[in-house]
Amino acid sequence: MKNYFKHHRISVRSGVGFVWFFACLLSFMQSCYAAPLHSGFFAGVGIARETVQYGFTRVADGPLLPGAPYTVHLTDNNSRLQVPEFVVGYQYLFGQLYLGAQFVRGYRSQTLNGQYNMHYQSNDGLYNYDYLYTTRIQMSDPMALDAMVGWSPLPSLVVYAEGGVSYIKVYDEFNKFYNNRRRNDGYVNSGEGDHINLHRIGEEIGLGAAYQATQHLQVRADYKLTNYGRMSYNAVMFGGYTSHKQFVLRTETASLDVVYTFG
Repeated sequence: MKNYFKHHRISVRSGVGFVWFFACLLSFMQSCYAAPLHSGFFAGVGIARETVQYGFTRVADGPLLPGAPYTVHLTDNNSRLQVPEFVVGYQYLFGQLYLGAQFVRGYRSQTLNGQYNMHYQSNDGLYNYDYLYTTRIQMSDPMALDAMVGWSPLPSLVVYAEGGVSYIKVYDEFNKFYNNRRRNDGYVNSGEGDHINLHRIGEEIGLGAAYQATQHLQVRADYKLTNYGRMSYNAVMFGGYTSHKQFVLRTETASLDVVYTFG
């Protein structure tokens, strides 16, 4: 987790810039009309801009596998999407000190696709194949629980840091296709594939700001980095060889929510 955020300083700067711009905009709006922040529960909906990053590695070996052992790499794949979300939480103000907790539930099912091409030819010429490996990773049912600590520089404005845990369900699927160059009959599905369902808990940190527009209407902006860590598993494939897979999932999320504050 430490190395992940160390290598994503640009992303962190972008998050700081996003929250800072939002806070400056709202402090300007403070001069127009605003209501003071107050302790209590809040609930609402919003939209999140999410960037998904993943890296994928597969190592295969076995007595009947030409070219074994070999490694397939799929890295630096990105996918961006808009995600509707529901948020509910509680905020407490002690003077200018802001404490809170929030639960966020996203509604989306996102699929990431990648492929890798490889050619193998044996010394005796009996084997002369092109291989195409495809992977599909589907993520669904995201949710997160965060704690918040911040400061209220203005009666209606608060900026805060947040951290917590995030859950996601992952479905991973792998397939292999081949083309016999001696016949050149095009790619054929080898029938060798594997898949698995995983449930992952990730760590996340972020920054946020909230603006109390009216007595019960609040606008919130958050920027969070989430790391779901390294996932791996083994499978026995056709021909008696083993397939070891591992992949890494990370997300960067900028969200804007409108919530109703009770009390």
